[in-house]
Amino acid sequence: QIRKLNQNLASKPFNGDVYEFIVKANEDPGFKKYYEILCSNEDYLKDTLFMDELSETNRQLMDELFNKLASTESDSRSERYVQEYTDYRKYMSYDIKIHHENGDVTLFSKVNKEKSGGETQTPYYVIIAASFDLLVENSRSKSQAGCLVLFDEAFNNMDEGRIEAMMKFYSQLNIQLMIAVPPGRVRSIMPYVETTMMLVNRNNRISYKEFHHDV
Repeated sequence: QIRKLNQNLASKPFNGDVYEFIVKANEDPGFKKYYEILCSNEDYLKDTLFMDELSETNRQLMDELFNKLASTESDSRSERYVQEYTDYRKYMSYDIKIHHENGDVTLFSKVNKEKSGGETQTPYYVIIAASFDLLVENSRSKSQAGCLVLFDEAFNNMDEGRIEAMMKFYSQLNIQLMIAVPPGRVRSIMPYVETTMMLVNRNNRISYKEFHHDV
């Protein structure tokens, strides 16, 4: 699924940038040793003396893990251990690689610490929309699929230029968007949508007005 998603992302650059998911083993040795065993059967398929010894070590590690997970003790430490080691996400680390048009490469983990809110929001909105787009693409062979994506308080940290670039990107996708934004963001979004519904709250009574546009 990650490979397919990256292929889909590669075909849909955003402002010249291409986003790519990176998934690898957690560097924490407490999880990494199990991840490497679970993701490779090589140790059990080869019959050299070295591999036999390594396989035995792996079997011991897995026995250790299963015994802890199957523990009948009900103390908080045992429960915490079970929660941690039955969560597959704990075995992996995740990042987003951003391939820039000029050939530079940036990791989202670094951008997230150093850049502005708008720059840290952009990968999220690009990748979540591309993920839904891929979901629709994969479903087409089975049925007439559609996809409705709701964003509430969207793009709150982005400037107008970044919002307009995001809306242009969304216009290329096969998903239906409903975007709730405060009045200050409407001007950047309205040129790229077919319908705008204005909601006004007066004394806990909601009034609305629809505007239809040619996009």
